[in-house]
Amino acid sequence: MTATSSTHRRGAIRVALSLLATTGLMASLVLMAAPVLADHEVSGPAVAAVFVDGNPTCPEGTVEVKFDDDKGEVASGSDKNATVDGVSANIEITWTNNYKLNFDADRAQVAHVFVKGGNGANHYDYTGQVGGGSYHDDGLLSPNNDGGNQARISHVTFCLIPESDDDASLNILKRDTDRNPLAGAVFTVEGLDGTFTTGADGKACIQGLPDNTKWMVTEIQAPPGYVIADPATREVRVDNDGDCDSPDVVYVNEEASESPSESASESPSESPSESASESPSESPSESASESPSESVSESPSSSPSEGELGGNPTPKPGGGSIPDTALGSEGVPAWPFALLTLLSLGGLVYLRLSTETEQTR
Repeated sequence: MTATSSTHRRGAIRVALSLLATTGLMASLVLMAAPVLADHEVSGPAVAAVFVDGNPTCPEGTVEVKFDDDKGEVASGSDKNATVDGVSANIEITWTNNYKLNFDADRAQVAHVFVKGGNGANHYDYTGQVGGGSYHDDGLLSPNNDGGNQARISHVTFCLIPESDDDASLNILKRDTDRNPLAGAVFTVEGLDGTFTTGADGKACIQGLPDNTKWMVTEIQAPPGYVIADPATREVRVDNDGDCDSPDVVYVNEEASESPSESASESPSESPSESASESPSESPSESASESPSESVSESPSSSPSEGELGGNPTPKPGGGSIPDTALGSEGVPAWPFALLTLLSLGGLVYLRLSTETEQTR
């Protein structure tokens, strides 16, 4: 009775240890295989970073404001004042995760930002934005070090310019032939960065442009189910009021339809082959009814697919990328998972050997 009870206890212990070791092994494998992604700043930065060697400084004609980490100034919520063209301006920095930097400027615009780390800096150039600068951006990063990981930020330099006095606007209106507003039309404006997409009201309004100027506006993508207006490029004069109330240019889109070449190539190729392969006893009315039904059903389905080509109609230029935070990268050590794997494998081997030893007795 005692021997049997002891054997049962040993068997139960082996089962428990086997389950524990197997669970540990599976957990370690899952953790090592799955990448650990940090939160991603999808809204910025608005411009792409360009790496610059050394310690870059602000260009002539701008006011430099520097946040130095050695002085404890590179911290979330830090702000500094500067006089820009006789105006007291303010720049504030905040942090998200993984050394991502946000900034907000007041009473001045940011023309350049240099985020210094390691042997160089990431340069963010906003001079191509409307007004020649930016008041806000997020998701700015320091460059990677020689090991491929993001370098610690040593300092951040902002190059400020005066606020633009220009307040003219360019209001684009998109509608169909029935005068209904159309959303999703994408335009470019020669001399301005990025694209401009109409909203639900059919409007895309650009503000902060110089007064009394003209711009070349081009429709590059029509809303789904419509064709690009003709002409696609037009010269438009701005509205000096800058209120975006009335349209400065109206683009009218017609619905897309299947081209004659497609319907001509599809109908003859299908109709003769089918009537030739079918038995002579089939009535003429059936063969005549097949061709029209096919051409009618194909036309509506092909038009929307052509208008939907291109995916997202307004990709943001210079969007931030997801940092490499997979297992084993900076901040995510791999040794605990490797140790757990070895212990689990060792436990399984021990259980196997002890079972074999017990069976030979």
